[in-house]
Amino acid sequence: MVLGVEFVTLRREPGALLFGIDEAGRGPVVGPLVMACVGVRPEDERALRALGVKDSKQLSRATRERLFYEILRIAKVVVVAKVPPRVIDSYVERHRYNELEAKVACELLRRATDVAERVIVDAPSSPRSYESLLKRYLTVTVKELIVENKADQRHPVVSAASVIAKVVRDREVMEISRRVGFDVGSGYPSDPRTREVLPKLISLCPEVVRRSWSTVKSLLTRRITEWLVDEC
Repeated sequence: MVLGVEFVTLRREPGALLFGIDEAGRGPVVGPLVMACVGVRPEDERALRALGVKDSKQLSRATRERLFYEILRIAKVVVVAKVPPRVIDSYVERHRYNELEAKVACELLRRATDVAERVIVDAPSSPRSYESLLKRYLTVTVKELIVENKADQRHPVVSAASVIAKVVRDREVMEISRRVGFDVGSGYPSDPRTREVLPKLISLCPEVVRRSWSTVKSLLTRRITEWLVDEC
């Protein structure tokens, strides 16, 4: 269990033997990291491939939304984790971001099944080091664990997890825009819209901002400097 992380089971039925785990939102300065675990029967991978499921970054938003519901129809298990900025910050400040992801991945799997024939995980870092972290926190029986970079481009079940995570993440960012009353963009530091509204977001809704990001630290440092100059 990872304190402060919200886990949501969208679907859980017997029969899943093959599981894929991926994330969306590792790098944004605004909004949660979302991770997803999708479980299917091995023969269902053909159906996922036929649908055109692939790495979510290679798909349009409309296509991802359509595939989201198709994946829910085909998959036996879909479990999602939403990791808020405050939890991300607590790990990033200690240089343990990969450990956080490994813990969440293992908790997703625990909620998905008791025994898995095969689990394929998209690695955010060196596959060997990430596999070591996963094995440290695994609490379910996994007969075969495959940890790869770009697994979401090679394995349909991981691509499906990528799509689920990305759609949930996009919806979370849309909800942030609704709450604050203005468009916050994609949430990535490279997005001009996100950079433009970041100062306002820090004031109005600080809990959605990752303060451990250099973008925010630079902004806060500049604000403090300006305040000191004004005081003098």
